[in-house]
Amino acid sequence: MTPRRAGLFGVLLAVGLLACGKDPSPKASGPVRAQLAAAADSVLFQDDFSSGIAYGWTGQVGTWAVAQDSGTSVYKNGNASGDNWAVYGPATWTNYAIEARVKPLSFQSTGGIVRVFCRWQNATNWYYVNLRNTGVVQLRRYLNNAIVDLAPSKALAISPNTWVTLRLECVGSSLKAYVNGVLQLSATDTLFKAGPIAVGGWNDLAEFTAVRVVALGGAPPPPPAPVASVTVSPAADSLAIGQTVTLTARTYDATGALLTGRAVAWTSSASAVATVSAGGAVTAIGAGGASIAATSEGQVGRAAITVLAPPPPPPPGIAHVSVSPLSVAGGLVPGISRITRFFATVVDSTGAVVAKPVTWSSSDAMIATVDTAGWVSTTGVGTAAITAATSNGFRASGLITVSAAVPPRFNGVYADLTLRNGHIKIARRDSAGSPPILVTAGDTSAAGFRVRTSTALLHAAAVRQLAGDLASRPDTLRFQTANALGVDSVFCAALGCWVTTAGPGYAPWTSTPLVSAAHLVGLAHALEAAARGDSIFAPGDSLPYLRTVP
Repeated sequence: MTPRRAGLFGVLLAVGLLACGKDPSPKASGPVRAQLAAAADSVLFQDDFSSGIAYGWTGQVGTWAVAQDSGTSVYKNGNASGDNWAVYGPATWTNYAIEARVKPLSFQSTGGIVRVFCRWQNATNWYYVNLRNTGVVQLRRYLNNAIVDLAPSKALAISPNTWVTLRLECVGSSLKAYVNGVLQLSATDTLFKAGPIAVGGWNDLAEFTAVRVVALGGAPPPPPAPVASVTVSPAADSLAIGQTVTLTARTYDATGALLTGRAVAWTSSASAVATVSAGGAVTAIGAGGASIAATSEGQVGRAAITVLAPPPPPPPGIAHVSVSPLSVAGGLVPGISRITRFFATVVDSTGAVVAKPVTWSSSDAMIATVDTAGWVSTTGVGTAAITAATSNGFRASGLITVSAAVPPRFNGVYADLTLRNGHIKIARRDSAGSPPILVTAGDTSAAGFRVRTSTALLHAAAVRQLAGDLASRPDTLRFQTANALGVDSVFCAALGCWVTTAGPGYAPWTSTPLVSAAHLVGLAHALEAAARGDSIFAPGDSLPYLRTVP
């Protein structure tokens, strides 16, 4: 069970917990017992630690871990000496009761306590109820390391390894402490107005479970949204031994909203390679790779750290190696072989250039590759380092930047069906006073006619209909378009279609060979795109429709 908020229905189901299995209803006489919250109250938080992780608990002092006790999941303090506590909740919680089942396991011989806190301010300011090993219950305020008893202590024997239910109510200035559902102490105090809860003790070992926070006197603001994801920046870095880099972790809720003030724990997968501090500062220790993890409320973000091995000491006589050019960029696109060449110069200690072989390598073969002579071929988009290395450890690099190819500008031709004796073309040429879509059919002196965008879809539908009827045609069907420039006709029979044109100043033309139904559909698709004025096409559009009929 992960921490969660619950409504009134959850409060009603939890009545057994409030009185440790006893009837919680008020009696005519006898001890005062804790009552259920009113209809306006709500369960703000409850945790039985059955998830195996203490989500959202922060500010721990001592050693805390989720453990098992006879099949019950518990939050256990493992530090038997001094103060111990763990905190949960926002600073905006005001009027509420904290309940918890507590099992003291052992106390120091000099004395010890188990306790629950409300309206926690910081490590030196809070309200709390104590159960002491000396057999008393206490209701206290802790103010700047000074203890104030808000009510006289009351005798109440407790036994180690016995479960007890503690409840501390903080409503306005009223404070009430219950043990096993029975009111033990009450007081008033106006110092602390709001704050989260905490569980813990002093000089003891203890277990906690069934922790619950109930809003009293109206629902306060809900607890903060849980952490749904963690990112770490930079996500990757390379360091020399001894270098440091500080990583930044950001926490987000399920909607992607940034969360602030959340506790983050940093760990390294390989401390012999890189260590990380509680603040995210990474120090390179030895050559290799390490994954640095930032964990918040069970969610993890990671950064990859590479620690570079120091170069071996140079042999006598060689001073350094250099690479030229240092950078190549501009006009480079993926998929070009041997586009540019890098050169390596090896210099000895006297400054003279010496003929020494080098080994070429690329930092990212998905961007660029390099052959043994320094020639570079582009393979993808990005920046890669081209490195020349001598056999005795000298290295130098130049950079090559490859940009994405810019697609050619659309020329307005939506279809070009190349035939043995000419073309059928569909293009769009917007000009004042003329329909924008130009359809031409013929040889090099092809006749043509213009189509309005308002009627282009009708023409496209007619051509699609011809394609659909083509296989079942028992006769020849003719679709004709005429204007002042001439007459264009489409004839279709079962074997295919052909186009004829005739007009003033043009010799009659008949297409050959026959055009298939698939070609008609492609032309109709292009005519529709021209009517819309499309200029950017996805690969699945099959546009522009450019085909050759054998």
